[in-house]
Amino acid sequence: MNNMQRFNNLTKPLLDFGNVLQIEPDTWIEREELESISYDDELNHESIKRIKLEHITSLKDTYGDAISFSFRLEDLVVFNISQEVNEDSLKELHDYSKDNYLLNFNLKL
Repeated sequence: MNNMQRFNNLTKPLLDFGNVLQIEPDTWIEREELESISYDDELNHESIKRIKLEHITSLKDTYGDAISFSFRLEDLVVFNISQEVNEDSLKELHDYSKDNYLLNFNLKL
């Protein structure tokens, strides 16, 4: 496997997840720093409801403890990738976003 294939394998889960949340690939480039990528913005229910368990699993499998993200309503953490993630916790996130429409999404890799 050449370096470009390794790079594509490493970035694909993040780009796929961004696509689900309607975050353009160029947005990740704009927010990239020397040693990390971060994203902090509000997302609406239409984007959040598209998240499936396989998206979260792919991110956790690829990046492990190097990735952190959460959805918040002000100071209340509604969902955190470091918690146990399953269909029930994902449904709670979807339901919460439906009730509150906009949630803050914070990701760091």
